[in-house]
Amino acid sequence: MKKIVMTLLAVLAMTTAAQAQFRVGGSVSFWYENGDGPDITSFTLAPELAYELNEKWEVGGQLGIAVAGANETGRDNALAFSVTPYGRYTFYRTGKLSLYCDGLMNIAAGNATESDLQAGSGASNSDVAFAVGLRPGVAYRICPHWGMQASLGFLGFSANDGRVAGGYRPGFGVSLSNTLSLGVFYHF
Repeated sequence: MKKIVMTLLAVLAMTTAAQAQFRVGGSVSFWYENGDGPDITSFTLAPELAYELNEKWEVGGQLGIAVAGANETGRDNALAFSVTPYGRYTFYRTGKLSLYCDGLMNIAAGNATESDLQAGSGASNSDVAFAVGLRPGVAYRICPHWGMQASLGFLGFSANDGRVAGGYRPGFGVSLSNTLSLGVFYHF
């Protein structure tokens, strides 16, 4: 009986220690685009789960859903789903503030495209987008368990010819436009 109790206590202690390194949360992003065609409003919700390997490194991922719609006509809208695994390196930490850089890969699939929204055609063709690159950010620990994070920018490559709403803009290089993301997280 003692062995069973001791084993259960050891498993409980290891589980508690392992949970101390998990972080859950999510982020939202909003973008309004007014150009040559109709005005487009897009919104993304991305829940996130991460595991801290040590003080400098963590691995995690986001599952996202993006919705975009043209203001001039209700039939022009887009819906996309994305998966974004990442590795995070925290290169500066002072008190409650830390600066990090994510190495990420983004895969997004949607049932309509931004180009359809801009042209006002209301087509419903599917497309897939892919991106790989770096995303800098800042995190602030409000209290021992709660924190906030923000990322701005993207350095890398994106294959998004269909302009899927959940993916990055197509091309290669540095982008500081329409990539602001704000989030809240909880540390176990």
